Amino acid sequence: RGARYLDIRVNNDIHICHGMVKGGTFSDVLNEVNAFLHENENEFLIVEIKDEALMTLAQKTRTLQLIQSTFGERMISYSDLQSWFQLRYVTMGEIRKRRNNVLVLISNSFCFDHVAEEFSCHLHSTLLKNKWHDSDETSDLLHSNVTHLSDLTRYDRDFLICNQFVLTPQPPCNTIDAFRLLFGLRSIQPISLVKMLYGNEEILKCSVRDRPGLHWNIVSLDFIDMCEQFVR
Repeated sequence: RGARYLDIRVNNDIHICHGMVKGGTFSDVLNEVNAFLHENENEFLIVEIKDEALMTLAQKTRTLQLIQSTFGERMISYSDLQSWFQLRYVTMGEIRKRRNNVLVLISNSFCFDHVAEEFSCHLHSTLLKNKWHDSDETSDLLHSNVTHLSDLTRYDRDFLICNQFVLTPQPPCNTIDAFRLLFGLRSIQPISLVKMLYGNEEILKCSVRDRPGLHWNIVSLDFIDMCEQFVR
C-alpha cells in the first residue's frame, strides 16, 4: 500500500533509454509495470514519460497508444482531473476505492490537440514541480532540496513535488565516476541519502511539520541504488 514514481525515457524507436544507454522495448517495460499492479492492487503509480530523442507525431502517438492499451481503465482520465482527482483534496483511500491508480504524465513535447482527453496522459507541467539539482556533493544536494521546499508556497498545493535526491557526476571527473560505477566501486546515487533524508531535522521540519497536508512529496532516487554492489 504505497505510491511509486517512475521516470521513463523513450527514444524514437520506442525503446527506453537514458542518454546514450538503450534499454528494452517500451512495451515490455509497460507490461512489467502492469503485472506489478495486478499483484499489488493497492499501489498508486505515477509514471512520467519523457522523450530522449526527436520523435515524429506517429512515434509519439504510438507511444501514447501503448500506454493506453496497457493500463486502460486504471488510468486517471481528463474527466477525473476535472472532478474527484484534485491534488489538494484527494486521498489514497479514494484512489484505491475508485481503482484508478495510474497517473501518467508526459513531457510538453508530446503536446498536441486533445492528448489528455484522448489518451488520459497529462502534461507534467500542469501537475508536477520537478527540480534537478545537478550536484555531485551530498551536502549541496541536501541543502538544495531544503531550499527548494522552502521556496514553495501555498499556491503550489495543486502540484506533485518531486525532490530529486540524485547525485550527478561533474566533469572532468564523470569519466572516472563511470568507471568506478561499472566496477561497483561507487554509487552515483547512494542509498545513504534516504537515511539522511529521514534523519535530518531540517528536512523533516521543512517538508513535513511545517507543511502538513500541503504537498504530495515524491522522493526521487534511481534504480542503480539497489544494485547488489551498493546494497551490501
